[in-house]
Amino acid sequence: MKRFIVLIIIMMLPIMVNAKDITNECKIKVGYYSTKDITDDNFSTIVDAVKEGRGIYSNIKKVIGFLLSTNIGEVITVFLAMIIWQTSPLLSMQLLWVNLVTDSLPAIALGMEPIEKDIMEKKPRLKNEGIFANGLG
Repeated sequence: MKRFIVLIIIMMLPIMVNAKDITNECKIKVGYYSTKDITDDNFSTIVDAVKEGRGIYSNIKKVIGFLLSTNIGEVITVFLAMIIWQTSPLLSMQLLWVNLVTDSLPAIALGMEPIEKDIMEKKPRLKNEGIFANGLG
């Protein structure tokens, strides 16, 4: 039997899947985190893959929101100092150290958060919708 590879990239996934287009044996790769073999005619396997993909996308949005909101103080401080004194108050190594210490572990924790229970009850997003559409919530 032929083996088809269906690559579902979460950023471009329109979520609308037609069961007739999927053969008995195919691989669905959701993001870069997991691979599921579909060897049956059961549509619930595809639903599970979509659920996992939506969970990954949701976690990516949470991490981006966290990093943007926590680093805005740094950005404003450096920007205003550059305008007023034409020099940065922090060296590049200091900025990197502050980001490493304060952002790494919380961002990893948000990225590894379990999938929300109501993730499949949300409406599918449009394939051309940006990550900042409808806010970060």
